[in-house]
Amino acid sequence: MSFLWALVPTIVIPSLLLYALFFYYPHVRYLFAPPPLQPPLNENSPPKIILLVIAHPDDECMFFAPTILGLLENGKGRMEVRVLCLSTGNASGEGKTRIKELENSCAVLGIKREHVTVLDNPELPDDSNAWWKPVTISTAANVHVKAIGGVDALITFDSRGVSGHFNHCALYDGIRYYINLPRSSTTPPPCYALKSVTLVRKYTSIFDLFATLTPTMTHLVLAASQNEPVAMQRGIFVASPKHIGTAWKAMRQHRSQLVWFRWLWLIFSRFMVVNEVARIR
Repeated sequence: MSFLWALVPTIVIPSLLLYALFFYYPHVRYLFAPPPLQPPLNENSPPKIILLVIAHPDDECMFFAPTILGLLENGKGRMEVRVLCLSTGNASGEGKTRIKELENSCAVLGIKREHVTVLDNPELPDDSNAWWKPVTISTAANVHVKAIGGVDALITFDSRGVSGHFNHCALYDGIRYYINLPRSSTTPPPCYALKSVTLVRKYTSIFDLFATLTPTMTHLVLAASQNEPVAMQRGIFVASPKHIGTAWKAMRQHRSQLVWFRWLWLIFSRFMVVNEVARIR
């Protein structure tokens, strides 16, 4: 019991204070966002296009909601998020239903239906035991990026895929493959991966904010004290209470997936509150 009380001054109170800071001063977030994930400096420039590459319908709101909502709100009309989902989520034979649910969820998050693309490729099955081939993922991403005329940044899962699902993890390998494709005249867009955390941290909701922000804040302070330039290669997005409500509403569009443990995810997961993305090299 004494151990639990010790968490109050060391974890709980700092986390709540940091959350209050982000809620009341939303542009503080830009201290932790790399330039590709910030709105264009020139207000007359066309909106930036950020492509989110996911494995299944419901990934967008279960894992990436703080990022999506943060980009759109902070962009104030100058950021556009598009979604490329590499499977229909047809593991249980509900692919058509899940496509519609994804479109509805994205609409709640602020993404236009015409900006949501779902692939139905037999080489990309919804299967927790299937590790998709990097070349297949890379080809899908490359074709889609060219079809929409290029993107300013791309976001996907990291090598651990948050949940360890093989389809999630494979996306990281596939996007790394895409980055390294031979190109004659163009360069790949900057690509970012959603950082996974330990099992304990995964279910600490807003109380993980302190653990997430401390390394980045320490880096910034040390760089400032030594007069070193800061090259931000990662971004941190924190959902306001309003955003959390929006993310919940988006998840409720996935009615076919609302089993009991997903309600626990909505309540306790830190990925409903905070996202950290890091540049893929």
